[in-house]
Amino acid sequence: MTTISDQPASLPEGELTRRYRDMLEDAIRRQPDSYLWSHKRWKRVWKDEYASLWIEESH
Repeated sequence: MTTISDQPASLPEGELTRRYRDMLEDAIRRQPDSYLWSHKRWKRVWKDEYASLWIEESH
């Protein structure tokens, strides 16, 4: 098991989510055959309207 942060409440808003996203992306890139690619998220085509929902780096 991996700990993302020992003090998550002290992180800036969204930072815990960004760290989780980065860890998940790294795991998928290292072992893509272990990821469930049939997940609905990957069945949709990107639309510009999604941009406002995207979490970007805060720094």
